Amino acid sequence: MFSFRRKSGFPKISDHGIADVAIAGKGLSISIEIEAVTGKRNQVFRTKDVTVEIDDMTWKIRDSKVSLTSLVNAVLMDSTTFCTSS
Repeated sequence: MFSFRRKSGFPKISDHGIADVAIAGKGLSISIEIEAVTGKRNQVFRTKDVTVEIDDMTWKIRDSKVSLTSLVNAVLMDSTTFCTSS
């Protein structure tokens, strides 16, 4: 599932639906660099750096309310760098 809500700027858009994602090829590689935190009782480690590499990814959006959102998502997902949150 995905949810998208843009509250500021023009145009204000919100949408939700189902996204089918397939990761192929060499798959997904995640590298996380952490460091020990000294002097704090409630925090043991701190994330220093995170690197994510995806070899080959295809996706399709279903049950979307706004078809324009699918087009915008396609353009954004074709870029080499993207952020997502669901």
